[in-house]
Amino acid sequence: MSKGEDILLFDILVGILLFAFGASTSSPTLLAFQNIAVPKLAPAVGGIFQNCQNTDLGCISSNIAVATAYVGWAIVNLPVLIIFLLQLFIGFASVVLITVFSPQFTSNGVPFLGIFLVGLQLYPVWEAIRTVRGSSVGV
Repeated sequence: MSKGEDILLFDILVGILLFAFGASTSSPTLLAFQNIAVPKLAPAVGGIFQNCQNTDLGCISSNIAVATAYVGWAIVNLPVLIIFLLQLFIGFASVVLITVFSPQFTSNGVPFLGIFLVGLQLYPVWEAIRTVRGSSVGV
């Protein structure tokens, strides 16, 4: 794909997002973050690591058991933490979409956004002129 096609694809995706979220969103709000529940982790392991001598096998084996319990605790809590981080990501993405595509948030509020979008459209126009002229690979 050329850069012109990339820019036109970007325009289509932004247009779809504006159509999908532009008329249906309310004013920007951060209430999505208040609905995220605190993760309920499994109870922590009760063992304590001890300082052992190299010859004290009982002490060393108890430390191995405690270390294994901590690894198991981490494995048990991994899905809970993954779901919690996924909720945070989805909540943040929701707030960003609501803020960017809300009717109250127009290009008048963002400095140079209109100039940037117009400048971005000049490249496909320039590429179309080059293609019509017959030298689409060079200047």
